[in-house]
Amino acid sequence: MDDLNNHDFELDLLPILTGTIPDAILEEYSNDFYRVCWKPTDAGVVPTEPRLISKQELAERFPHVVAAWEARQRAEKEDATQKEGNFVAFAGQFLNRRQDKRHAAPSQRQVDCDQSLLPGMGQHWGELRSCETHPLTRPDVHVCKGCRVAHYARESRTFNRQLIMARGARVAVCEECAATAVETHGIGHRGCVCDSRWTCFRCREGELVDLAKAREKHTEGRCGGCSQASELVQHVDFCLHCRKWRVYATSSAKT
Repeated sequence: MDDLNNHDFELDLLPILTGTIPDAILEEYSNDFYRVCWKPTDAGVVPTEPRLISKQELAERFPHVVAAWEARQRAEKEDATQKEGNFVAFAGQFLNRRQDKRHAAPSQRQVDCDQSLLPGMGQHWGELRSCETHPLTRPDVHVCKGCRVAHYARESRTFNRQLIMARGARVAVCEECAATAVETHGIGHRGCVCDSRWTCFRCREGELVDLAKAREKHTEGRCGGCSQASELVQHVDFCLHCRKWRVYATSSAKT
């Protein structure tokens, strides 16, 4: 197949073929087109190769595909900004060190944290709490705010860490499931506490792996409660790991 990037020509409007369902946006080809890949059929066959699709048509017919693409772009931008900020902070600390340290007082921990420092951390700091999920058969482990923040900044090659950190295994649901959840639990219900508890490195990593496994079987664009393809809402989340709900105050937004 010819490489479209190596040709200069006027693109024709490429409608979405009957019987095909967009899976994900691969790239923003131009101001008017996305390059899109497709969901496989029940037999596991991908009906067609990646193609250029009009942004307007994709947004009108499959808004959740565009929303997922835009969310990924925001996450990548935030990640790049965070990395740049970490580098600037580290460089500033390095350049501000005193040249003569012979008479400097030995460094002291500001809090009695049990965690080992991660690369880039200078000291333990901030609020100190016990790990909320540590086994009862083992001694309490104290975790400071500095170590908790540093742990959030780590990267992982085995799963989408930014997504799991932000959303855990919580996914959107359809209007019918959302209405049932609101009626049953009420506005402000926070049944799912996954990824929000104060934990040590070891417990936190184990939880993230479990949340990623629970989420990997989910098909984007389908309701987390009933698995039906439908218009999804943002004010109710369902956790695929603990099977509990969160009901937020806003009830008008949709994905």
